[in-house]
Amino acid sequence: MDCEVPFLFSDSLKKKYNKNYGGIVDFIITPTVGPKVVIELDSRYKRFSFDKLSELSKRELKGQIEYICYWLRYKINKTGKPYYSSYKKDCSIEYRKLGFEGPNVHIIEHTFHPTPFKPLC
Repeated sequence: MDCEVPFLFSDSLKKKYNKNYGGIVDFIITPTVGPKVVIELDSRYKRFSFDKLSELSKRELKGQIEYICYWLRYKINKTGKPYYSSYKKDCSIEYRKLGFEGPNVHIIEHTFHPTPFKPLC
């Protein structure tokens, strides 16, 4: 796994964000076989993050998808109340309603809690 990995933008993305270089993704996991996994980690909605992933998700290498992209939107529960855990909430459909369109970007929301619920048994 590599952190803060740079990549080159397409001309259209450079123009859209008025940048003349590329961007950085938070994590790239390179398995021995298959496409790389890209993870962008944000605590708020960021069009720029989504657009980076959307662009990467369309890239191909030798006719195969080069990247599988995940946008992990996180929150922090500051109440300290115990909770029943769910590791992820796939909210791709909800985000598409907000205008984050792109079928090849998986959008996951997760809330970090300071005190996990402990079952009685």
